Amino acid sequence: AQLKQLIQLTTFVPSNFNALTNLSSLTVNGATNSFPGLANFDDHNISVLNGANVTLPALRNYTKACNGGNWTVTGANSVLNLPVLTNITGQACQYPVIQAAAGGQVLAPKLATVTAGPLAFDADGAGSLIDLSGLTNCSSLTAYPITFEASAGGAIQMPLMPGGPQVAVTINAGGFLPTAQLKQLISLTVSGSTNSFPALTNMDGGSFSILN
Repeated sequence: AQLKQLIQLTTFVPSNFNALTNLSSLTVNGATNSFPGLANFDDHNISVLNGANVTLPALRNYTKACNGGNWTVTGANSVLNLPVLTNITGQACQYPVIQAAAGGQVLAPKLATVTAGPLAFDADGAGSLIDLSGLTNCSSLTAYPITFEASAGGAIQMPLMPGGPQVAVTINAGGFLPTAQLKQLISLTVSGSTNSFPALTNMDGGSFSILN
């Protein structure tokens, strides 16, 4: 019989998890795994490291409450692939981070809407990538922002995302994040980088920081 429900899963080797439909925490270290039955992962955390490759082909919607939303992908060739994820929503508690670091990649090209402040997207280190190429709408139901930060060779792809009244952007030295489409922000920090914001016309109540 195949496993259908677990509280926590840590795997180091390729395995068959086709029947797994309920999981509270996922860590994959150096292995390639797919979870085709995992359509509900609400308020849970993911760690992908040391060249691991994880695909969640059934996860279309994700809701964070007060425990989840921390997705960390670390190391060259480490990939979290979310091919059909379209929406992230959540409550205003904790400060979760979706992070690609040290060459890791988070691929969510069909994510269109994020309604979940606070929430941070952070790409840090050479080759690190967060692909949000389909993202068009970010909003928060509270005063907490949704933040996007790129540093030291890390990149966040979000060419369609125009910003919003609770969207914050930080571009540190060596980081890449498209800026030509940004129209509205609550906070903008640029450190050790040269960028242009030709469409940015609304920062009502917001703040600028230009450093180094």
